[in-house]
Amino acid sequence: MTQVLLTGPLDSGKTDVCKKLFQLARTAGLVVGGVSVERQMDEDEKTEVLTLRDLTSGSYCVLARPSSEGDPPEGWFQEGNWNFHQEAFMWANVIMSKPVPLDMVIIDEITPLEIEQGGLSPAAWTIRSPRVLYVARSGLASQIKPLAARGEFLIVELTEENREDIPRKICTLLDIGD
Repeated sequence: MTQVLLTGPLDSGKTDVCKKLFQLARTAGLVVGGVSVERQMDEDEKTEVLTLRDLTSGSYCVLARPSSEGDPPEGWFQEGNWNFHQEAFMWANVIMSKPVPLDMVIIDEITPLEIEQGGLSPAAWTIRSPRVLYVARSGLASQIKPLAARGEFLIVELTEENREDIPRKICTLLDIGD
């Protein structure tokens, strides 16, 4: 099992790198699964929300909405400036726990919620795929390292200078053909 942790600052392009890696891996004939957090406009086209996408099926659900004054609605909890929907995490954990044989798993992204054993835990820490790409913000690597499924993982830091080269570098580390 090869595990890579892609780190980078907020809005540095980590999800864009995951999308490129997903395509490269699929082109190489790999079966890829996992989840990805993506920003998109809500149905009203006025509010940006975070969605959680199942990389195998393409289906998604709303993960978080910007928090407003007052308590979050029932079934939601506030973390920072966002209200998170608890059912979205349960949905993602069910998806990642299915016994589907995958050549590669992408988990975009690991946050303090997973480190504290919430969010995408425990599924994120029990992956049994030959290739795993975890994604997290810079500075979380030392907290994530003890939780990874099996063994060590390689850390790759995304910067503005290396953004174009990172997908190919990760392909090499995960032994994904050209």
